Amino acid sequence: MKAFDHSYDMFELGVEGAGFEPTIKAFFGEKGFLHETFSRLMIFAGDSAPMLREVLDRISPGFHQGRKRRQVPEDHLKAIKESFQKLLNDVRFSAAPEATAFLRLLGDEIGYMKTTEMKKMSETLLMYFHIFIRGVPAQAFFKLTSSTENEMFFHYIFMETSFSLPTGSGFPLKFSLSGVFAPGARGGLTPSAVTDVSFMPSIGLEFITQMGVHLPDYMDAGTEMHTNLYHESSFNAKVTVKKNHIKVSIPAPKSNSQLLSVRNKMLSISSGQTKLVPSLVEDQVDYTDCRPLFKGLNLCTVVSYCNASSIEQAPYFPLTGETMFAVEIQPTGKVSEYTATVTDETLREGKKGRLKVESLKLTLRTEGEESVEATASVKYNHDKKAISTDLVIPDCNVEAGINLAVTESDQDGRKMRGFTIDVTNKNIPQLTLSGRARHEMMKEVMLQLQMDIPSLKTDASLTAILKKDDNVLMDFESVIHLPETSYQQKASLKYDDDKFHVELKTDLNAEIKKMITNAEGHHRKLQKLIDDILDQKVAKTDMKLRHIVTKGIE
Repeated sequence: MKAFDHSYDMFELGVEGAGFEPTIKAFFGEKGFLHETFSRLMIFAGDSAPMLREVLDRISPGFHQGRKRRQVPEDHLKAIKESFQKLLNDVRFSAAPEATAFLRLLGDEIGYMKTTEMKKMSETLLMYFHIFIRGVPAQAFFKLTSSTENEMFFHYIFMETSFSLPTGSGFPLKFSLSGVFAPGARGGLTPSAVTDVSFMPSIGLEFITQMGVHLPDYMDAGTEMHTNLYHESSFNAKVTVKKNHIKVSIPAPKSNSQLLSVRNKMLSISSGQTKLVPSLVEDQVDYTDCRPLFKGLNLCTVVSYCNASSIEQAPYFPLTGETMFAVEIQPTGKVSEYTATVTDETLREGKKGRLKVESLKLTLRTEGEESVEATASVKYNHDKKAISTDLVIPDCNVEAGINLAVTESDQDGRKMRGFTIDVTNKNIPQLTLSGRARHEMMKEVMLQLQMDIPSLKTDASLTAILKKDDNVLMDFESVIHLPETSYQQKASLKYDDDKFHVELKTDLNAEIKKMITNAEGHHRKLQKLIDDILDQKVAKTDMKLRHIVTKGIE
């Protein structure tokens, strides 16, 4: 910048180097890598590259004369490879160059960095890369897989805000607000024949609000309000793995676990001492409501606060004292352990064990005073291509099963494929759903669905047939049977080049007298009610309501 006949350097960025001569000579010297490479390329290209020759003349004057005097071997590729190896050796065994990058503002140097410092910095970054990317994860994995007593917690302080307000007495009133977030977990696993797994996460969030008078070396008095949000849970298990057998054992909790806890309390600060402000004794509300979660565990809601609405001079909430709201899981003490067992085995069924059946069985069980067992199994029959599932809970009187089978049959020499789903309870059919389909070279397609509910005396079927020959024929039929009622609807569509024919047919049959018991008695009561209404006299006339209705209809 030039001002008032003076020149000022505003900004300067530069690089100063020393010791680069061997490297530059190895690249651009008379016998350097680039000179030798271009020379052999020119011999290989001949006179077909005049533009490349002009470029080489500008880079290295007298290039042609040197090329004429120099004997060039015929194996150009091998010579270029040897030149590149010579370049690497020259650069490797030459003295390390030294370079310094600097920055100046208004003539004053702000900073600089040498290549040796950059090398040390890169070595330090590489060292920390190996420590944090390779070393620390490996050590953490080793710790997690060798013990269940590992701990990891983080603490984050945020929202630190404070301000002061003047008062009439001259003492500044100070307000401050801060928060602490502390997530963490304890646990790990020990792999062996019986693997112990433990995972106990917890999260805490606390807000601290302070109001008081603070004079350094003289006075520190005020009140603090602590608001805490907390969550904890735990999972401890033992896993046993054997051939075709996996067992997971989870001990029942022995203490309460707080899924969510919200607490608020007041503290008094005076002369460096902190005391808890007691709650009002009058109208203290303590409420606990528990409901069964599942066997051995209850889900409870705990509320504790002081209802100071009846006291005129009491402060407003939340300054009334300690308040708590929590959602907890409380053990009943009647269950000591939960177990889950998975068994995989191959069975032989049928005559002489000819049918191969794959079985997968899951057993859930609670140990203790309230012992309950539930079993679910899945079987697959390879020969029949059928899948069956069973669910058995003896204490709840549940014994349900679902069977799925793929069927294939012949009807009038035509193959028909389908499926069948059966739902049973104590071996009594509750629901049957089946479907069949047939397809013959785009000439005839048939689709049929059927449903049967024996307990409700209900069944339904849906059939669709499409035939394509000289004419196109499509039939659609639906049938529904309910107690004392049947419904059938048919639709037929036929067309060719000359005509289009549609036929619809609906049939409904309902036994009303059987569906409604004592129908005649209900009819008489209804008739009597209507007659009583129509025989009422109209006010201030001799006519009845029946006369008016009759004339109105006429």
